[in-house]
Amino acid sequence: MIRLLKAASVLFAIAAAGWVAWWVVAANGQEAALEGWFQGRAAEGWQAETSAIETGGFPSRFTTRIAKLALADPDAGWAWSAPELVLDRPATDPTHVTAVLAPSQTLAVPGERAAIESSEMTAVLALFPGLDLQLREGSIVARDLAVVGQSGWRAGAKLVDAGLRRRTIEGEPPETHQLELTAQSVLLPDTLMKQIDPTGLLKPEVTALRLDALFVPDRQLDRHVIEDGHLGVRTLVLRRAEFDWDGMGLTARGRLDADAQGLAEGDIALSLSDWRRLLALARTSGALNDEVADAVEGALGLVALFNGSDELDVTLSFGRGRARIGPVPIGPAPRLLPP
Repeated sequence: MIRLLKAASVLFAIAAAGWVAWWVVAANGQEAALEGWFQGRAAEGWQAETSAIETGGFPSRFTTRIAKLALADPDAGWAWSAPELVLDRPATDPTHVTAVLAPSQTLAVPGERAAIESSEMTAVLALFPGLDLQLREGSIVARDLAVVGQSGWRAGAKLVDAGLRRRTIEGEPPETHQLELTAQSVLLPDTLMKQIDPTGLLKPEVTALRLDALFVPDRQLDRHVIEDGHLGVRTLVLRRAEFDWDGMGLTARGRLDADAQGLAEGDIALSLSDWRRLLALARTSGALNDEVADAVEGALGLVALFNGSDELDVTLSFGRGRARIGPVPIGPAPRLLPP
């Protein structure tokens, strides 16, 4: 019995020592891979800086803290900085990563710089095995989000909850992804509100935004999308997209495919409530010029006359590079694939 206990103790000690050695090697390897990624971006002309990359979490996890992070892609024109980014994953599953973002961040794009604050911002990623870090499933949750622009504008949301996952759906390509988004109490910036509603009569807060869509990207979703900054969509299926805003509502369903020129082709069915206010917003914001807005108002007014209601069901059609409501052209079709 004593010999058995001694043997078990020796085996346990060997296993523990092996686990410690493996954990240290894996932690060092993870830090080296991250440092290599930063060095690679810097070699491509990015700003890619951090003051420290440190990994803890022994024995069951790898928790890597990246301090004083600064990334900028001069070709794409964006820059992002944060006091820290924490990446956490189980020691037994390197493909499942949780990223905890700092409550204060800074994002800059050409012509504007904004401070981003939140009480929580967490992303969860499930990846396919491999060096490309191809996304299988991901989600991000932001609470009490507040964005303040350098020029003084403010925006935000009480909640933003988005999820993206690869799906296998009968009749759809194998590269199909599903995107689900819910946003509550979305505050629009003053500059946008003044453009949309010069009268100042609308509330600046959108009650709710919801999106359930399928899409087929033109490339796999992996780290190269971030590094290259290019992504197109071959097919977009709106299973349901809707918003509620100060008594106005819009629901959209339909399918768009990229034509030979990369422009949208297909139909989107729209259900509109209080459509006259929506059309007035499109007119005052410049989304529709007066001539097109007059034509759309006449067409929708005729439909409303037959319906006997301000709630309308209409079809937005895209084809040959143009967008139309019924027979009325309203502008160019959106681009789905980069030229």
